[in-house]
Amino acid sequence: MQSTEQPIVFRVDGSHSLGLGHLVRSLNLADTLRAELRKSGKQNPINFAVKPDSTTLAILRKSQFSETTRLVSSDEDEVESFAGIMGELSPRMVVVDIDLTDRGPEYLSLLDPQVVKVSLHEHNYGILPGDLVIAPTMRPLTVAPGGTERVTHFAGKDYILLSPDIQKRREKPAKPGEIVCIGFLSLGGADPERFTMRALGAIRAVGDRRINWHIVLGAASEYDAKGLSRGFPGPFVFHAGGDMSRESFVELLNAADVTIVNGGTTLYESLALGRPTVAVAQNDFEAAVIAQMAIIGACIEVEGTSSKAMTHALGTLLGSPDMRLQIAQKGNRLIDGQGCARVAKLIIDRL
Repeated sequence: MQSTEQPIVFRVDGSHSLGLGHLVRSLNLADTLRAELRKSGKQNPINFAVKPDSTTLAILRKSQFSETTRLVSSDEDEVESFAGIMGELSPRMVVVDIDLTDRGPEYLSLLDPQVVKVSLHEHNYGILPGDLVIAPTMRPLTVAPGGTERVTHFAGKDYILLSPDIQKRREKPAKPGEIVCIGFLSLGGADPERFTMRALGAIRAVGDRRINWHIVLGAASEYDAKGLSRGFPGPFVFHAGGDMSRESFVELLNAADVTIVNGGTTLYESLALGRPTVAVAQNDFEAAVIAQMAIIGACIEVEGTSSKAMTHALGTLLGSPDMRLQIAQKGNRLIDGQGCARVAKLIIDRL
């Protein structure tokens, strides 16, 4: 039977330039929200509105929301296109994970005053008063004028939006005191600066051939898994990120004894799973997040983006079983994997 309750619309984008972190965390939240709505007796349909990026659409086709995805124009008619979707669906709530710094008034003008407005984008934390403004990041942020911390605005470790699969896997204890057998490398969905190549150079420079490395190439990146397999023979297994499910990605991450990740969602996943982690910043925002994690002692920060800097950080982690244990325990305690459940409750309370 088709639901008569008003829908919830997620407005989010992913691409080679943007990466896929916003899309992935929106899907994590949408999966949890759908389950929690059903538990509470609500049947609000969940729709996605995205620009027509091929990788974004491929990921959505594998999700529970493939049949409820709408396309937003990718040109100057974006706002008008989204307005048409709003008119078609008449949503009860709109969840945006796009940066509204330069287009907030335009987007907000499209929404009926009765529509509940939720933001998941860090940049919106300082500009939207909002019904519900979430910043799923450990970077320190300032609340927007008119917003109130823990009333309309929520940020920090308790609101990191990770896959529901993370919570199921957190029970497996880390093994940082043992010989390192499995490594994991993933530097984001796009990796436009090709930091993965520098990281591969660092792994080779460290020279520990006892470690078998799983390299996940970003779904929105331009890497060729087969070509890299030929160019890097030895203890490397290359995975095309676009062909992997989130469950298989998390499974590989959870099996690793050490990880090298960027400063986005995968960093939080690695910490939540208690993996000894080396973190590489791909931009200033990630650098601020990683610096916070390093101060806490939850990861090793790569000081710079050169292969030499990565070699030093990885060698430091591999050379100290005690350090691996401490990092694993601090990360695991810091990120509990319940962020989606907390945000879903906030959303349902407002419905």
